[in-house]
Amino acid sequence: MKILHFIVSRHFAGSEQLALTLALQQQAWGHETWMAGRGGGELSGIVAQSGLRNAQVKISRFWPQWNLRRFVREVGVDIVHLHLTGAVKLAPFFCQLGVPTVAHLHIHKDHPAYHKAVQSGHLISISQATHRYYLEAGLPAERVHLIPNGSGAHLGPWRQQPKEALQVELRQELGLPLVGPLWLHAGRLSAAKGQDLSIEALAKLASRWPDTRLLIAGATNAYQQELEALAQRWKVSDQVRFLGFRPDIQRLMRAADLLLVPSRQEPFGLVVIEGMLLGTPVVTTGVGGIADILREPGMASVVCSGDAEDMADTIAALQADCARRQTIATQAEKVALEYFSSEAMTRQVMQVYEQTLLEHHASKP
Repeated sequence: MKILHFIVSRHFAGSEQLALTLALQQQAWGHETWMAGRGGGELSGIVAQSGLRNAQVKISRFWPQWNLRRFVREVGVDIVHLHLTGAVKLAPFFCQLGVPTVAHLHIHKDHPAYHKAVQSGHLISISQATHRYYLEAGLPAERVHLIPNGSGAHLGPWRQQPKEALQVELRQELGLPLVGPLWLHAGRLSAAKGQDLSIEALAKLASRWPDTRLLIAGATNAYQQELEALAQRWKVSDQVRFLGFRPDIQRLMRAADLLLVPSRQEPFGLVVIEGMLLGTPVVTTGVGGIADILREPGMASVVCSGDAEDMADTIAALQADCARRQTIATQAEKVALEYFSSEAMTRQVMQVYEQTLLEHHASKP
């Protein structure tokens, strides 16, 4: 099958990671896959180094239809997978070209584009919360498929690396103390992701573990200044390291003692899956789509949303108990491999493609 993934983005966060993971898994199964976008930025760099065989398709910002029409006709694309609202807006255009579409509902955003896309194609929601949101917005249930996000983190180079060796390497690289707890908060810098809670929890534990380092990985933006000021107010600036965007984020996840995900809002929580597949225990709030991930008891340490005190108490208990950390990591990895691997996700997506193509062919005169 010839599959075009279209995403209007230059950044690289959860939605972009999901699109690339899907394209790579489809390629591994013998399909021809491409990614189309505006070109440039973090996304292009990651895709170029990802092992995706086919070249990226660079789309003009002002005349995207012209590029896409030519590419679709020259290659003979069978189906177009649309990611994020900017791409979904072009679903009617692909319909005019006679190419069926599947649109991925990565976020909560009731946009007219999704209502138009569902008229000629199918949609994929990523969590119970997201699925419910769009059904309540009026999208027909028979055309919206719930498929949890998946990750290929376990297939990359880092899962098989000993955590201790990776951690020593990372500490030397970043100039960190060679001892003391190492915690990671990975994701877009925003109040919704809860970096402020991680900093406050650190402050509450700083006297107990003065050598602790909190790594905050995520593309620099205006919110970082607020977080830096917060770290200064809590007098933990020397224990917090802002790393910006990291293409090797899974390496950091594998090296960390704990992965902190105290989100206040979360459509899914792909970072939680990645941490689990990399064998790192997760501390999280369990809000939104994260609740879908925690299918069995003991997969993560769950804290109350917005409660830094509860988070600090939970981290302290976990950091002091190495055996418990290992038990949580082992249980979480087992469940994540069964339900949230890239293979499990792609298998379900391909079934949606087949249904969409059957309907498309049946509608032809």
